[in-house]
Amino acid sequence: MSGELTESPSGRLSSYALGKLQRKLDSQQGSSALLLSDSFIGDDACQLVARFIQENSYLRKVDLKGNSITEKGLRYLCESLGPESSIESLSLEWNNIRNNLEPLTNCLVQNTSLRSLDLRNNSIATEGAKKLASALQTNSTLKKLDLRWNEIGAEGAKALVYALQNSGSIESLEVSGNKLSEDLLWEIENLLEKPLKGSIGSSSEPTPSYFKPENIHSKYEAQILENARKASKINELEIKHYQETKRAQDQYNLLESKYRNEKNAKARLEEDLGAQKKHFESKKQQLEETITDLRNRLNSANRKVSELVMENENLKGASSAYTDNLHDLEGNISYLQKQIRVKEDKYQSKVQELELENNRTLKELKVQHESSAKRLEDKLKSLQSTKESLEMEVASQKLQITKLKSSHQEELAELKNELKTEEEYQTSKLKQKHQERIQALSEENQNLNSKISELKFELQANTERHQSSAEDLEFSINKLKKRNNELKELLQRETSKLTETKEELELTKSSLKTLKDQHWSLKKQLEETKESHFAVLKEMREKHQLQIQELESAKHSLDFKKTDLEKVLSKTKSERDKAIVEYDSLAEDLAAKTNSLISQVVSSHVEYFQKSFS
Repeated sequence: MSGELTESPSGRLSSYALGKLQRKLDSQQGSSALLLSDSFIGDDACQLVARFIQENSYLRKVDLKGNSITEKGLRYLCESLGPESSIESLSLEWNNIRNNLEPLTNCLVQNTSLRSLDLRNNSIATEGAKKLASALQTNSTLKKLDLRWNEIGAEGAKALVYALQNSGSIESLEVSGNKLSEDLLWEIENLLEKPLKGSIGSSSEPTPSYFKPENIHSKYEAQILENARKASKINELEIKHYQETKRAQDQYNLLESKYRNEKNAKARLEEDLGAQKKHFESKKQQLEETITDLRNRLNSANRKVSELVMENENLKGASSAYTDNLHDLEGNISYLQKQIRVKEDKYQSKVQELELENNRTLKELKVQHESSAKRLEDKLKSLQSTKESLEMEVASQKLQITKLKSSHQEELAELKNELKTEEEYQTSKLKQKHQERIQALSEENQNLNSKISELKFELQANTERHQSSAEDLEFSINKLKKRNNELKELLQRETSKLTETKEELELTKSSLKTLKDQHWSLKKQLEETKESHFAVLKEMREKHQLQIQELESAKHSLDFKKTDLEKVLSKTKSERDKAIVEYDSLAEDLAAKTNSLISQVVSSHVEYFQKSFS
C-alpha cells in the first residue's frame, strides 16, 4: 500500500517515514477530521499524532484504523484526550491493544467530549471488557461503543450488561462476532431499547433471533471478518519476521565488517612486526659485518705483529740497542692488542646487551601476539645458532692462531741456531740494514698509530650508530606497545559490542518465541473454525503450518531461505485472494438464499396469521 509507513528493523519509524507522516499531518491542517487509516505508524509515531491533536482544537474526528498501535501508543493518544479535548469520534479498529486498556479507561473517566469509540478487531478479552464496563459506569457522554470481532466472552458481556443497567448515556453497543449466546445479545438489545426488526402486527411475542436477517448477516460477516483478521495477523507476523530477518542480516553484516576491520588491523600489525623484524635483522647483519671487519683487521694486525716479532727475533742478535727498540715495539704492540681486545669485549658486550634487549622485547611481543612471536622465536634461535657457529669459528681460528704461534716459535728456535752460525757473517751487513729497517719501522709505527686512531674513530662512530639504532628500536617497541594497548582497548570494546549483540539476539529469540506462541494460538482458532469453513481454509492452514516449520528452521539458515519464504508468501497471498473472491461469491449466494428463506418464512407467517384470523 502506498500510504503505509515502513518501520526500521529495530521497530522504530525511520526518519523518512516520520517525515512522510509529518507531511500527512500538515496536509490535514485546518480539517475537522484526522484520517490516518492503514498507515502502520506504530507506537512511537502516536506521540507525534497526540501533539497534533493537542495543537488543533478544531478536530472532531480521528481515524487510526490499522496502525499496529499497542498500549504504549494508546498511552500517548490518551494524553491528548483529557477534559479539554474536542474529539467526538475516535476509531482504533484493527490495532493490537488487547487487554491493556488502563490509559483509555482513565481517559474515559475524565473526558466529556467523546461520543463514539470504535474498538473493533483489537483482541480484547474478558479482562479488557470488564475494565471498559467499570469506565462506562462513570462516563456520561459516550453514546456509541463498537466492540465487534473481539474475544470478550460471556463474562465480559455480562459486565457490559451491568454497566448498561447503571449508565444511561450509551445508545449503541455493538458486540457481535464475540461468540456470545443469543440470550446475551437479546438482553443487550432490550437494555438499549432498540425496535426489533422482523416483528409483525401488534403481537407481543418477539420474532426468534435466528429468523432475524441482521443477525444472520452479522454472524456471517463476523465469520468472514474473523478470517480476515486472522489473515491480517498472519500478514503482520510475516512483516515482523521480515523485519527480524533484516535486523539479523544487518547485525550479521555489522559483525562481519568489524571482523574484517580486526583482520585488517591484525594484518597491519603483522606488517609492522615484519618491518621491525627486517629492521632488526638488517641491524644485526650490520653488526655482524662490523664484527667480521674488526676481526679481519685484528687478524691483519696479528699477522703484522707476528711479522714484526719474527723480524725482531731475527734482529735480536744483531744489536742490543735494536733489541731494546724491538722490546719497546713489542710492548706497544701488546698494549695496542690489549686495547683492541678491551674494545672488542666492550663491543661484544654491547652487542650482547642489544641482543638481550631485543630478546626481552620479543618476549613481550610473544605474550601479546603468539602466532607472530613463535616465528620470531624460531628466527632468533636460528640467529643464536649462527652466532654460536660464528663463535665456534672464532674459537677454531684462535686455536689455529695458537698453533701458528707455536709453529712460529719452533721455526724461530731453528732460525736462532742458524743465526748463530751466520751471525759473524751477517753483522756488518745487518748494521746497515738495521739502520734502514729502523727508519722503515718508525714509519710503519707512525702508520700503525694513524690506523689505530682511525679504528678508534670508526669504533666511536659504530657505537654512536648502534646507540641510535638501539634508540630507534626502543621507539619502535614503545610504538608497538601503544599499538598493542589500542588493540586491546578495541578488542574490549568489540567484546562488549558482541555481548550487546548477543543480548539483542536473545531478545529476538524471545520475540520469535512469542511470535510462535501467537502462531499456535492462531492455529487453535483455525482448528475451532475448521469444520465450518471451506476446504480452501484447510489448505491455507496446512500451508501456514509449513510456513511455521520453515520459520523455526529459518532461525539457523535465514539467509539461505529468504527467497523460498518469499515464494511461499506470494503463493499464500494469491491463494488468500482466491479464497476472498470465493468468500464474496459465497456471501452473495448466502445472502440470496437468506433473503429467499426470509421471504418464505414471512409468507408462511402471513398465511398462518391469515388462516388464524379467518
